[in-house]
Amino acid sequence: MAALLGLAAAAFYFGIDAPARDSLQRALDEQRRLRAERREVSKRLLPLERAEAARARALLALRATPLPPGQEAQTLRRSVLTTIAGEPLSGQRVAVRVGRGEAAAAVELACEGALETVLRSLTRLTQPGTGLVLARARLAAVPSGIALELLAEGVRAQR
Repeated sequence: MAALLGLAAAAFYFGIDAPARDSLQRALDEQRRLRAERREVSKRLLPLERAEAARARALLALRATPLPPGQEAQTLRRSVLTTIAGEPLSGQRVAVRVGRGEAAAAVELACEGALETVLRSLTRLTQPGTGLVLARARLAAVPSGIALELLAEGVRAQR
């Protein structure tokens, strides 16, 4: 009887237990390998995800409302004049021209004033939703404070 039990135990060990342990060990090794691979892929993916998130934030910040078709220059001029109205700026010059390509119109603005006033006006002109995309800005020190020369373009509505 004892020999039979010993033989059954050996058969169980070699027939079921040992193969199951080998299979479990292979599965654990595969799981470790896959976890390591996932960590490596995550390390490579993280900079790409960060870049994509930064790109999405930049596109959101730069979105511009298209100007109404056929009235681009007038709307842009009115928008710029309304934005800088009431600001203590001197030497204001605003020139608007019809744009080409994606730009519906372009505006050139020159003015002078205190640094805070000039920067506040610049920020208000180029904030999202104004219809303007900043193309070029130049700040220079002048006796009365800061001089601003600005070129911005209005976005054409998609057809």
